[in-house]
Amino acid sequence: MRYRGFDAQLSERLDACSADQAHLVQRVLGGVEPTAIHSRHASALAGLVTELPRLHAALTHHHEVGQPQKHLVDKLCENALRRLPVVVEAWGEEVLAPIEALLVGVRAAIAEGPGDGSRDHTGTILEPLRLAVAALDDVLADRFARVWESPDGSLDLVADEVACLLARADRDPVAAEQDLARLTRWDADAVWRTLLPAPAPHRAALVVRGTSALADLEVFDPTADQSPLRSAHRMRWGPATNRLRAFVEHAPPGGEACVVSLVVSAVDRPSAARRARRALAELLDQYTAGTRLLTLAVDARVLVNRVGGPDTEEWRPADRGTPIARPLTRRELPEEVRRALRMAHVAVGAPAVASALAWSALEACGLVRRADLAAALAVQSLRQEVVGAYRVVRQSASARLDQARVKARLARRTAAQRRRALDRCPPDHPHRPRLADLLAAAEADPAERDLAALTDLVATSLAAIGGHARHDERHHLRDLNTWTDLLRPPARDPEPLVTARTALDALLPVLHPAARRQVEQWRARLADPALLAAWVRERTERMTTVVDSLYATRNLTLHSGLVGDEAVHGVGAVMVTDLALELLGNWYGNARGEEAALPPEAVIAVLARRRHDMLSRLHRQAKPGRLDFARLTSPGPDGVWRR
Repeated sequence: MRYRGFDAQLSERLDACSADQAHLVQRVLGGVEPTAIHSRHASALAGLVTELPRLHAALTHHHEVGQPQKHLVDKLCENALRRLPVVVEAWGEEVLAPIEALLVGVRAAIAEGPGDGSRDHTGTILEPLRLAVAALDDVLADRFARVWESPDGSLDLVADEVACLLARADRDPVAAEQDLARLTRWDADAVWRTLLPAPAPHRAALVVRGTSALADLEVFDPTADQSPLRSAHRMRWGPATNRLRAFVEHAPPGGEACVVSLVVSAVDRPSAARRARRALAELLDQYTAGTRLLTLAVDARVLVNRVGGPDTEEWRPADRGTPIARPLTRRELPEEVRRALRMAHVAVGAPAVASALAWSALEACGLVRRADLAAALAVQSLRQEVVGAYRVVRQSASARLDQARVKARLARRTAAQRRRALDRCPPDHPHRPRLADLLAAAEADPAERDLAALTDLVATSLAAIGGHARHDERHHLRDLNTWTDLLRPPARDPEPLVTARTALDALLPVLHPAARRQVEQWRARLADPALLAAWVRERTERMTTVVDSLYATRNLTLHSGLVGDEAVHGVGAVMVTDLALELLGNWYGNARGEEAALPPEAVIAVLARRRHDMLSRLHRQAKPGRLDFARLTSPGPDGVWRR
């Protein structure tokens, strides 16, 4: 669980902006961070800029081949129509009204009954819908500029839509963060262009194992160039040729292998590397089919160069590790869940393939009731979000310390340089007084004092918070309710809780705006039943949209063989499966007796009813702070309310 936008250099830039502007940028970056919790990732935000193109693709295939079927097309349109009023503040009625009319027309055609009426009607609206969807990017750029200059209540909605747009373009979060850190002009247009650069042609070199030549490769991709690995040093990349040669020289020798160079259009070099790997994998389908006994594999390393430039970047898929790998749960799992673990483990490859395999993992558990699944996942998202508020406080505090250490180190270095310059300067030199003034200014820099004060504040605050909300050596909370105690409104609380809440109040002003606002938002929700109920309902609606879209992609992949290149949906499918398995692991890890024998679909049904009960009690003004967050998705006969 990681939050983007806390980099020391970028934080220095954002500190010169308003808190709303910094929050906007940090929320956008957080939406494309692959290790973010699911509810904050672009794939779970159900933004119009991702869902409407996906709906357009589904309608196109429904018109052409009858997949997805009518009932699922109707559900996708219903989900989109339900989202339109929620986001009207961000987009404006004039943008959404034409889209609403088109989708209402599709649902009316479906409601007319059997036959091909819906397929015929869908064909008539595809072009108007495509034009409406194509206009969204420019509208969003205008909305971004508006909230940058004059923040209003739509800021979070706009940030989420921008995150979805970056995810749709496969913008790399690390590259985006680095580009923003180098930005010198912080106006709306410059920030927008840095967040989402125009796609440009990139060249990528990849090593294919299993053959020294791919015959007729240029027939399938005119931009392709290739050479046997042993003679690939003869390939030319213009100003970047020497970098290409170094890349080839470091490729492990042995066996038949060739180097393939492709040109792809992408917004940054990591994105170009991913696109090139997927493009090459699809090209290799031809050769694997032509020689069934052939085994072709692509090395992880990819060299990327923006066409015409001298700079290159070597990229490889993220290789995340941990000192100790832990199982989902130490208890025995039902056979259905074990089958799901196997499917989830192999849910890799092209985004649509990952979506299909991820859905197969859910089906292996028997989780076919999509409404119940969305409701249960919304409950788990609530638990994740509250944990996320704790994690973001610790990460932001740590990042602020890193930022202060960098400033203090630079101040020490500057003072040392000026001291050496003054020592080398002759006593009668005319510039000596100026050098003395510069040294005095450097030694008066408050960076060291600021670091000492911040170090003391963070240490004492986190210690006081930890005195009530205790954690283990990995900073995992031992009891989630002890953290939510700090977020709920004060009552007649014991002294350690009062001290911890006071410490959190003292720490909040030094945190990054995104972290501070996240805590403030959850404090507001835990103080107001209506606010928390609204969040749960909206999260359920978003989850319903995500689950239905995932199911539609599964149908297109398995029934029509369509393997698209929609990166955001592939990541989202895996994250939904991970969330479902986390939920089941939490249940079975705490279950005893009959509860441990419940099949997964029964567990999901229980949690869906729990969500309904939670909303009912919130509507009756039950105090949100009384929720038992530690047991939200755990078994228990007494519900999830503390006495």
